[in-house]
Parts: sequence; C-alpha cells; structure tokens
Amino acid sequence: MPVLQTTVPFLPHKDELWYLSLPILINYRHKNLKVVHNITQIPTFFKFKNVKYIITVHDLIPVLFPKEVKLGYHLFFRVFLPRTLKSADRIIVDSNHTKEDLSAHYNISKDKITVIYLAADPRYRLLDEDRIHNVKDKYGIKLPYILYVGSMERRKNIPLLLKAFLEVKNNIPHKLVIVGSKGKHFNSITKLVHDYNLQDDVIFTGRVPDEDMPSIYNLAELFVYPSLYEGFGLPPLEAMACGCPVITSNVSSLPEVVGDAGILIDPNNVNELSCAIYKALTDVEFKNSLKLKGLERANMFSWRKFAEETASIYEEFI
Repeated sequence: MPVLQTTVPFLPHKDELWYLSLPILINYRHKNLKVVHNITQIPTFFKFKNVKYIITVHDLIPVLFPKEVKLGYHLFFRVFLPRTLKSADRIIVDSNHTKEDLSAHYNISKDKITVIYLAADPRYRLLDEDRIHNVKDKYGIKLPYILYVGSMERRKNIPLLLKAFLEVKNNIPHKLVIVGSKGKHFNSITKLVHDYNLQDDVIFTGRVPDEDMPSIYNLAELFVYPSLYEGFGLPPLEAMACGCPVITSNVSSLPEVVGDAGILIDPNNVNELSCAIYKALTDVEFKNSLKLKGLERANMFSWRKFAEETASIYEEFI
C-alpha cells in the first residue's frame, strides 16, 4: 500500500490549521490520494471528493478539562471538531472510554468509531541491574522508591498521591520520586510537600530523557498513577513492561490498560490509595504476582498490532 506522509515546518499554534491543511492541499493536486489520515486530532476544514477522511482522537482533555489547555485549543474542540467528526469517514480512538466520550459529547455513531490501542516503546523492558544503577545517581534518586511519571496538571491528581504517601511513609523506608516537566502547577505542589513536611522524602527529577526512563521504571519498587482522566495512559503500560507493579485509578481508560494486572483504586479516596501502597510494598508474594501479571499484560499491546489494525482501515477505503 503506497503511503504519502506530508510535513511542513512547524508553525505557531494559531496557524496550526495551515500546518495540517497546506501539505494535503498541495499533494492533492499531484497525487492520486485515496485516504487522508489526520493523526493530530486538530480539526480541519476540508473534505476532498473521492477521498476518505480518517481522524484520530486521543482524548477529550480540551473539553473535559478546559483550564488545562490554551483557550484556542479548547475552542477548536468546542466549535470546529464537531464538524470534522461528522464529516469523517472513520474516527480512530485509543480506548473504549474515549469512544464512549466521543459518542456522548458529539452524538457520533459508535459504528463510525474504531478503537486501536497504543503500545509501549520496545525500550521499556526488564533491564540488567548493571545497566541501570548509574541512572539513579544522575538524578539524585535514593533507593527504594515509589514512582510517579507524568505532567503536574490538576487531572493527574498529585495532591492525592502526596496525601496517601504522607499516611504511609512512617511505615515504609521508600522515597517518592516524581518525574515530569514542572509546569504551572509545580509551585502549588511543592507548597503541599512543605506543608506535609515531606521535603526529605519527595524527589522531583524534572523531565527525564526517554533513554533514561526504562532504568527509572526498573529501579522503582512501585508505580502509582492516580489520574482522574486519560485518553489511554502510557505510563502504567511502560511501568508494567519494565516489571514494576502498578497502582492506578479505576476511572477513564486506565482499567482498559491495566486490567487485573495492577491495583485499581478510587482516585478520590486517599485511604484506599495509602492502603494499596502499603500492601503492594509489604506483601512480597502479592508484589511479585503484580510484577508477573504486569509483564504479561504489557505483552498484549504492540505497535505491530497497532499498525496492522490501522492499515486494515485504510484497506477498507481503497
């Protein structure tokens, strides 16, 4: 199947529609296009005759959490995305939860929406110990530790994680390592750390390059991800692929990713989370079972499967 991939230099956010539309408009005049696949989920304003249009929607964060995104991005989703979705021949989403969200918020037929799961990069796997210990010194990490990876947006629910850690920290020797870009909510989070007197127990690494992340996961004894909403949720999958036991929320797409291979908790219940952390760290047999089930679960997701399922949609339209 011949594939045309078009790119132009990145333009400012206000010109993003040109970024999406211009290369297609140019190539439409010179190529025998059969399918256009927009993988960015930014709305577009075109539909060519005799060309099938596919759009991938990863999540509905701009609609459900408008304060987490720029106003222009929120307006795109509120005003322009409905038109794009209605004109699309197929919509691809990362989870059944996003499929339900799309159908509910935009009145889109579920028959038009296809779920294709993402996967962890192959670099996320079990690593030999002699390859990973130099990474902890690089970021000032002390063993043993509980790990969180992600942004510090409000929907990530880091305050709940800090409260749960506070409840359990006197009964465990672990530090809490928070990996991710600091962002606009960092000051409020560090204030909580000081209010809880956790300055010596919480480590902020900032953003960690992709090449070091597998070691960070491998060294962790537990991964905790109490997010309130995800379109898919790659960090729990990456953690499982590295043999790290996972605790995550029982909402949005996260149960689809983790299944019964991790502990699912109510992201509004701090006591439930603290009890789950304590059990996962102190019950060795239980922790080892989570590790094995997580590795098996992670193997169910692959980029080959993702590519084959995406290609099958293209073939329907050719």
